[in-house]
Amino acid sequence: MHAQHYNMEASLYYAKSASSQRKALVLRRFAKAAEAIRYAVEDLSPGLLRGCSLEVNESFYFGREIRPLYDDRAFPLRRRAKQIGRKPSQPKSTGEPERSMSSAMQLCAMPLPQAALAQAALAIEQAASRQRRVMAGYSFNLRRGAAKVRIMILKDISRFSDLGADRHVSDLFEVLEQFDLLHPSAPADG
Repeated sequence: MHAQHYNMEASLYYAKSASSQRKALVLRRFAKAAEAIRYAVEDLSPGLLRGCSLEVNESFYFGREIRPLYDDRAFPLRRRAKQIGRKPSQPKSTGEPERSMSSAMQLCAMPLPQAALAQAALAIEQAASRQRRVMAGYSFNLRRGAAKVRIMILKDISRFSDLGADRHVSDLFEVLEQFDLLHPSAPADG
């Protein structure tokens, strides 16, 4: 996540209870993504954190991807005191400057055509990563049957289209195409 995204509006989705068989989904909106991240890490139980998702600027972060955003140096808010059983939020600094360049700095250091190709490759890899995460989420529901999962994907496409989340809708169409290749027995008409 880029540093400026911490200041964008965010939506956090999580279950009311980790123990119930049928989980009611809670949606909380935050003025800043950093507030949503802090709430998820500091206030939700580890079980609920694993099952929650965060939407920031049409990007989705699922479960285990949220904690690294909290631990990132770019995280702008003050963290709570260290809690028992949790990993330390930041490694102690040795006083030496960082030697590695960020991906943005590396792109700026490249000649223009090479930088454009690298940026395009990075965008493709990010899209593929998002789509793998979304597909993994739908795979958990395969016990219900491939036809029902396909209907879930189609309904999600409709819902996110209504919300105007174009990039996520594009990812869902790609996931649907992959799903149809993996499960050709699912009916083609939802």
